[in-house]
Amino acid sequence: MFNYEYYTDVYKGELTEGEFNKNSRMALSFANRITQGRVSTNTNDKIQDAIDICLCELTDRYYQDSLFEKQGVIASESLGSWNKSYRSDNRTAKQRDRDRYEIVRRNLSMTGLLYAALR
Repeated sequence: MFNYEYYTDVYKGELTEGEFNKNSRMALSFANRITQGRVSTNTNDKIQDAIDICLCELTDRYYQDSLFEKQGVIASESLGSWNKSYRSDNRTAKQRDRDRYEIVRRNLSMTGLLYAALR
């Protein structure tokens, strides 16, 4: 089951519980939008792990994107006389959504959750 305990113990995620809570809500919302709500209504235990891993990856992606928006992407780091430089994340909102969709597609493509025909 997708929760903070699963995220840290099974997925080995590194976000704090607060960061997880904020970003996991957006991840779940995105996955439900792509699957027409099937992620939240899934009752098939055989594909639950794929859903949980997908949501963990999406949670991390939302967190990374929020960091990029705040401070940019690390362009270079040095060790002697410590130095760190950033560049802006030039991806558009559409490109970010495409990256997120790719996470969903990669994890859920064989589950039937992405099937878009009428029910």
